[in-house]
Amino acid sequence: MRKSKKILSVTLALIIALSTLIVGTSAITVNAATPSKVTLVSTAYNTNATVTLGWTAASGASGYQIAKKRITDKGYTYLTATGTSYNDKKVITGTIYYYQVRAFYKSGKNITYGAWSNSKSITTLYRPTVTSLNYLNNNLLNINWNKILGVSHYRLAFKRTIDKAWNYRNVKNTYFNISNPTKGTTYTIQVCPMNGTIAGQWSLVKMIDIGRSTVKPTVTKVAYKSWVGYDEVELDWTYPFACEWYEIYYKKAKDSAWSSFTVSDVNGTENVYSFNVDDELERGNTYYFQVKALYVDKSNSPYSNVGSVYVRNPDNPMVVNDIADESLFEGEDNITLKVWVPDKAVSLTKQQVEDFKRAYPGKTFKKIEVVGQGEGDAGIMLMNDPGRAADVMSLSSDMLGRLQEGDYIAPVSFTDTVSEENEEATVKAATINNKLYAYPETNDNGYLLVYDKQVVSTEQAKTLEGVLAACKNSRKKFVFDCSNGFYACAFAFTAGIKINGFERDGYTQKFTQFDEDEAVATLQAFSKLMHDYSGTFTSTDVAQICSGFSTGTIGAGVDGTWNVSADKSALGSDFGAAKLPTINVNGKAKQMVPMVGYKYIGVNSASKFPASAQILALYLSGEKCQKQRAQQFGWGPTNKIVQTDPVVTNNPVLIAMKENSMVCVPQANIAPMFWSPMGNLGSKLIASNTNPGNKTYFINLINQTIANIRDE
Repeated sequence: MRKSKKILSVTLALIIALSTLIVGTSAITVNAATPSKVTLVSTAYNTNATVTLGWTAASGASGYQIAKKRITDKGYTYLTATGTSYNDKKVITGTIYYYQVRAFYKSGKNITYGAWSNSKSITTLYRPTVTSLNYLNNNLLNINWNKILGVSHYRLAFKRTIDKAWNYRNVKNTYFNISNPTKGTTYTIQVCPMNGTIAGQWSLVKMIDIGRSTVKPTVTKVAYKSWVGYDEVELDWTYPFACEWYEIYYKKAKDSAWSSFTVSDVNGTENVYSFNVDDELERGNTYYFQVKALYVDKSNSPYSNVGSVYVRNPDNPMVVNDIADESLFEGEDNITLKVWVPDKAVSLTKQQVEDFKRAYPGKTFKKIEVVGQGEGDAGIMLMNDPGRAADVMSLSSDMLGRLQEGDYIAPVSFTDTVSEENEEATVKAATINNKLYAYPETNDNGYLLVYDKQVVSTEQAKTLEGVLAACKNSRKKFVFDCSNGFYACAFAFTAGIKINGFERDGYTQKFTQFDEDEAVATLQAFSKLMHDYSGTFTSTDVAQICSGFSTGTIGAGVDGTWNVSADKSALGSDFGAAKLPTINVNGKAKQMVPMVGYKYIGVNSASKFPASAQILALYLSGEKCQKQRAQQFGWGPTNKIVQTDPVVTNNPVLIAMKENSMVCVPQANIAPMFWSPMGNLGSKLIASNTNPGNKTYFINLINQTIANIRDE
């Protein structure tokens, strides 16, 4: 009997030894069954400095062990996951990581491991983006790209149409100038981040044609000048080529059409034209100016940039290029202000504040402090302690109602200027009881359709039916988070069930009147489409869209603008973006209506320097500062002039959000009870036991949703 036990013990020990899997040195305990080998299918380095892993499932697995090491490490470290994906936040930029995964079964204290998966590597250097590529009037080809963390330098590659091979340069900065570029050819540019000899991903290719037809004049100055007996506006511009004429365009801010006239090119590359104010312009208005070069062969240059000037009316104080007259400081001096902006905008805002101070040489600014503070929390912190809060701060649109009601924010001092210069919807959303309470800053805090252009065509992206059919044909998923009220409210809004602030009590959500039959038909159409494409239409967290693009399992989805950068990285040149699609309701295409949040700059009503705070808020929300934020962060501008700039018109995401904002319900004056019932409505639409043909069910669902939001 003792001999049998000894033989059994030896046999068991051999089984355990043979079953031990080693990455480095890792011993395990064995059960009878062994999990199947998994496949590590994706690794991605995301903009939040996280490596995202994805792998195939092992049937019945209790969990998964992840082996991780850097290129410089001798051994592995180990992580544990319960699902088939993992976000590794403990990574260092500028190096290479290797990963493997294996499944395990756990029974009591016993753990059985499967075989290790294939190994995948990831370089923790973001793919850069060539942000601008311009042929400058001083005969330079100027290249700029975004800064990448963890780099020692960048590898710039460029070639002309006539070149067979690439030219390379090692660059320390995030810009490079090619002197005297060859005219009449196309330059192709790419940038790669480097950390020593470790190379990240090359940027997407960017191209520019160098030639007369691509170079636009540059408006260098628009100045208001006063002389004895008359005033004039001087328009200065430059152009590197000789042309026959220039066409000058001008208009008042409130006019939609441009007026124009032609002048001869008599001054060569530097040109000036002066308008007599009382003969040619109208006082008390902001004017915009553009220039275009004309040639004998009837060709012409592109339009120049837009310059602007305020034509003074001596009877009224004025604002010129977002700079207010110093008289509007109302005697405030030795000024101390605090500014709250999102963390990523602190550095740029500090530069903008320095520009602001230089614009007022007659004022003394003791201190203007810029502090990082998210827009979502800024309003709450202001309400908690107005005396310690910032004087000027970035705010989300859904906070404005509560801040106005409690008298925490001051009305805008420059309503006419702000209303003229900014998108009407953003001004309207910040107007309460006929008063404007904040300066519009961005219009892109929302969601849009993102898709793989290899799966969904531009035409198919216009309709929800087209998107779903394209995804189904490619055996890929379409993602819409139906259980999240922020996204799901689009179903109700599209059905005509829209909100309109609060009732008189100040907290009960108010709804607009709607056509019940139309609302029911619309929700039925959504539900039917979800059920018809039940294998394609997927309700899950939008965070899965990026990883699904990386693994090739997702063809399209409705995602937040804050995730777009990761989506672009996953798809590269195949990334597509569009406004929300239409849905067919009783044979008619009906535009989906999203919720879009705006961001504003508000002024603390308790500021000790109220006039100075208003003037600073005006400047930070103005054309120049909005353009800088659009260039550096990709934020959607509310300023009408910046919306026509290539930084916006060449950005498909900002174009899509601009189109969404034209039909949206603004994220303003939202009751706390709003979100959960809307998420429930979305979940009911897609639920497998919902009958899309049951009209009574949808009538009850609408009524119950509204009652729950209103807490009735």
